[in-house]
Amino acid sequence: MINGIKMRKWATPVTIGAFALSAISGIMMFFHLNSTLVKVIHEWGSCFLVIAGLFHVAGSWQAFVRYFSRPAARAIMAVFALLIIAFFLPTGGLAEGNGKKLPPALLSRALPEASFSTIAKIAQHQPEELMKELELKGIVVTDKEEAIHKIAVRNNKQDVDILKAIF
Repeated sequence: MINGIKMRKWATPVTIGAFALSAISGIMMFFHLNSTLVKVIHEWGSCFLVIAGLFHVAGSWQAFVRYFSRPAARAIMAVFALLIIAFFLPTGGLAEGNGKKLPPALLSRALPEASFSTIAKIAQHQPEELMKELELKGIVVTDKEEAIHKIAVRNNKQDVDILKAIF
C-alpha cells in the first residue's frame, strides 16, 4: 500500500480541485445558471470529490481519527451524518401542512390525465386553435375532452411530447 505522505501528495490537490469544481457548479445550479455541461461536470466532479476524499482520509487516517476526540468536531460531524441519513428517509414527496403533495409531484401525474381542453386553457390557448396548431406538427386531436395520455397513445407519442408541443 502507498504510504500516507505519498498518497496525500496527490490526494490533497485532487480533493481541493474536485471540491472547487463541485462547489462552483453546485452554486451555478442553485442560481439556475446551469447547462447540461454544468450538470454533467457537477455530477462527475462530485464523484471525483468522493474518491479523492476517501484517499485523502486514508492517507491522513491518524489525523482523521483524532478529530473524533474533539467534542465540537464530533457534534459537527453528527449533524452532517443526520443530514445524510435524512436523504434515505421516506418522505412521500414534498408536503404542505395539510399533507398534500406540492405541484411538481402532482403535476407529473395529473397533466397526462387532464383533458386537452383543460391543458389548452392552462397554456392560454383556445382548444380549437391549438388543435389546428398540433395538426400542423403531426399530432391529431379528435376530441378536445380526451386526456393527453390517450392523445399521445393514439399518435404514437409520449405524454411529454404532446405537452411540449402544447407549451
